[in-house]
Amino acid sequence: MERPFLPAMLRRVSRSGPPRSVIRATICTASFTAISVGDAPLEYLKPHLHEDGSRRHLGLKYYRITGRDVPQNRKQPYIPSLARDKAAENASHFIGERIKQAKLLRETFEGHPPLVVSPYDAELYGHWWFEGPQFIDFFFKKIHFDQNEIECITPGDFLDSGLPIQVQQPTASSWGENGYYKVWINEANAWMYPYQHDAERRMTEFANKFAGNADALVGMDAASAASGAHAGGTGVAGEGARVPANRILNQMARELLLAQSSDWAFQIYQGTTVEYSTRRFRSHIQRFDLLAEMLDRNTDGGDASVNERAGVVQPRTHFRRPRPSHRDRIPRQYFRRDRLPRLLQLVLCLLCDLSVFA
Repeated sequence: MERPFLPAMLRRVSRSGPPRSVIRATICTASFTAISVGDAPLEYLKPHLHEDGSRRHLGLKYYRITGRDVPQNRKQPYIPSLARDKAAENASHFIGERIKQAKLLRETFEGHPPLVVSPYDAELYGHWWFEGPQFIDFFFKKIHFDQNEIECITPGDFLDSGLPIQVQQPTASSWGENGYYKVWINEANAWMYPYQHDAERRMTEFANKFAGNADALVGMDAASAASGAHAGGTGVAGEGARVPANRILNQMARELLLAQSSDWAFQIYQGTTVEYSTRRFRSHIQRFDLLAEMLDRNTDGGDASVNERAGVVQPRTHFRRPRPSHRDRIPRQYFRRDRLPRLLQLVLCLLCDLSVFA
């Protein structure tokens, strides 16, 4: 949330109701760190973009930016070693600024260890900023080897550390335009949410219904069964072939996950790929509905194999299995708990919005 919250405030929020409605904590963005990587003053990103900040579909580019006002025919060749050195320089500068910030916050909070959260979209690293992955690599290495004043930690480990935190109810906000939800829900894309919410409700109902009976067989016709075997599905062909319900449920989960991508609503609002985003959203909802009808009727599995081929983005999706926690996905050497008691501590989390491709 790019709002003027104090970065040391990790918020533990609970609400009344059953356990599933409890929010353990809300991590707020330190606006300064998000700005420093994305905005012009600190020059992390801008030197690596085209002069107007846009992407041109002209094939591979073998020149470097050289300068903001340098015309394309006068740009210098791209030299990987120089770009790598620049990424290392950026990482050192970023760490230095975080150390200064931590010292200031430490004084402001009268000795309380400050927390700085720095979330970025995953597409920043490598897509918009070619040297972004190198920057991350240098950042973690330099944090580990080149200094002993600040450290990295996941939000979960910070909560587990036992450090006192404030308890507050955060206001509804986002990193989007004007700080709230205008980008994702407005007159252009509000039509999407009734379909999405209905699919979420039905997915929950089916997941609970088949929680203890996911191996129940659902019928398929001959053509669909043969197609499923050819696509690497059940391997059973012939009229009357049947497949486990969990195969359909897993594909329903994939379709719902893809329909929930915030990019569809975002792109419709931006007006960039309205037709494509609309078509993609509708296709995932339609396939979800077809699969749900198959379970409702416990009959024809007609389009199951086709849907599976369309859902290869998330081949390991399971309708009952949660995603691994953040701390399970990041190498543990980056987050050393034995350093928590240090006199000066910065807790910095590089979080990426992985959307449906996490």
